[in-house]
Amino acid sequence: MQAFLFLNLYLMFLNRRFFYAHIELGGNASVLCKWQPARLPTRTLSLGLQFRERTSEKVRPLFQRLPFQGAMADIELAPLPAPNGNDLSPPAASHDEAARDDDDDDERKSWSSPLDHLGILLCFVGGIGQVLRFPHYYYANGGGAFLLVYLLLLGLFGIPLMLLESFVGQFSSSNSIGAYSSYPAFKGIGIANCIVLILICPCFTVSIGFSLLYLVYSFTYIDKWGVCGNYWNSYSCVDMGNYNESDYYATVPAMEFYQHVILNVPEGGFSWSQSLAVLLVWIIAFCALFGGVKVLGKVMWVTAGTSLLLLIALFFRGVTLPGAREGLKFLVYFDVYSLISYNTWNSASSHVLYTYTLGFGIYTTLGSFSKFRHSVVRDVLAVAAASLLMEIFSAITVWSIIGFLMHNSGMPVYEAASSGGGSLSYGTLPQAFSMMSQPTFWSTLFSLTMFLLSISTFIVFIHVLVELVSTAFRRRCQKQWLLVLVVCLLGFLFSLVYCSSVGNSWLSFVDNFATILTPLVVCGLEVIIFVYLYGAGYLARDVEMLSNSFVSYYCYFTWSATVPLFLLMIFISNLLGLISISEYFGFQGAVYLFAISSALAIPIYSLFYVFRDDCCKKLKWKVTPWGPKRPSDRTAWERFCNERPVRRSLVHRRF
Repeated sequence: MQAFLFLNLYLMFLNRRFFYAHIELGGNASVLCKWQPARLPTRTLSLGLQFRERTSEKVRPLFQRLPFQGAMADIELAPLPAPNGNDLSPPAASHDEAARDDDDDDERKSWSSPLDHLGILLCFVGGIGQVLRFPHYYYANGGGAFLLVYLLLLGLFGIPLMLLESFVGQFSSSNSIGAYSSYPAFKGIGIANCIVLILICPCFTVSIGFSLLYLVYSFTYIDKWGVCGNYWNSYSCVDMGNYNESDYYATVPAMEFYQHVILNVPEGGFSWSQSLAVLLVWIIAFCALFGGVKVLGKVMWVTAGTSLLLLIALFFRGVTLPGAREGLKFLVYFDVYSLISYNTWNSASSHVLYTYTLGFGIYTTLGSFSKFRHSVVRDVLAVAAASLLMEIFSAITVWSIIGFLMHNSGMPVYEAASSGGGSLSYGTLPQAFSMMSQPTFWSTLFSLTMFLLSISTFIVFIHVLVELVSTAFRRRCQKQWLLVLVVCLLGFLFSLVYCSSVGNSWLSFVDNFATILTPLVVCGLEVIIFVYLYGAGYLARDVEMLSNSFVSYYCYFTWSATVPLFLLMIFISNLLGLISISEYFGFQGAVYLFAISSALAIPIYSLFYVFRDDCCKKLKWKVTPWGPKRPSDRTAWERFCNERPVRRSLVHRRF
């Protein structure tokens, strides 16, 4: 090629990603080239121009290859329109830009569908607590009075906190460790979340294992656990046909089966049945998390749909049982005096915290996988509404079965529903199933429902734990599946402690004290950092960008007023409860230390960060300003902020 080669570069399209340049070659040869901005300075150049020393070294080999002496590998060619006076501007690059933005977001994983976030929240919130705890709390705290207090706390305390955690994760595209990059001294909050999950996950697997054991024993022991006279029964066991209300020491046969068979562990040894059940739980969790978030969302939808269908089947069976109306009448009473009872408010607040698992970093981590424009408000409100409907639905199901048990055995209501949780799931309900026609089928159905409700919550726990560990040790955790495998193996080894002869004592100890204070401390710090340090006015404006002004008003008033007030009162109540419970232990100091052990990570990390130059230089985290991660989202957010200025950080912009 000896034809005269003249290069005329001029700027056709400029954005933060690339710009196009029209290259005219000799004759009719012409191409449209695209360069990254780091490879080419934004000024007109020609082949005869002498490169200056400050020109990027990446530009030199590019122009040395321009006279077609070698392959132009660094130039992306596109056909040029015919020279008939048409516009030579390049095609629209909005689609390419959006794709590149997704890739540049630190290769952040995201849900395969916008509905996956909603599905995983429904699975997580719709856990076993709604089926077993809510029916008991409803009856024991005044019926409709408890429901009224529960709805009040849910609207002024539960939903705002869930919305705050979800919004922080989605807006910053970070989990509960990375979300505090603007305030790096508080990254210990994510570490505290990680410690709490490490403590409760092995404990939780044992409870899930009990559901698997009941699922297996439904085919072998269903005819035996509902009657006395077996080798595991004691002298206090009373058959339901001979139940006498005046016998104070009488025990239900199904409850003795749970105590002497399910919980039976040889002295100084392990329960092999519990160990195998726990192993199966960890294997299922690994299989669900092996494929990452793309697969996890689909798994949760299958789990949610299956458990809902099973619960519907139990509902229709319960309401058609003889005596069901006798149990349902306890759902339609209203005790006015319970509205001013301390127990009602304490039970309602603890149920909100337990059901929605606030202060664990769950919603922040799950929200970080959503797109920036995803409607987080819609998901939170939908989950709260679905959770409430499922609680009422479960209460009707459980109390209809309890009415059947009272009708056939003469057991009084205060014995049938004496306590929630273990007494209902391992005593009252198995006893009722053993008295039904086709007991194996209904007991299997109930055990499978309890397993699906529990395993979905557990999988979310492990998923969040893996994400937090991956963020804390990003350079050492390159393969996600390997990290999931290590977490599951270590978790199984820790779970074996609860399958030993001292496991029941440790199970009760961890369940009572591991989460009594730390989640409240985390929630309080979240409010202080984002509502008071960053500013409630700024935060309400950010919410308005993703939703509307009405939601921003609701968030502003609840985040700045009602949420801190209820958090303080619940913290004081739990602290007093901790002091009263610890009196029954001979080592009160160890109880207090264990209760605050996970929360201690927050001040310890803050001290290390303050004195990092002297003791730990590895804690020099890069401080990043608050806002979206992707450049396009940040530009839109900055434009939105300029158009809607806030006069004071703590005041709503419309005031």
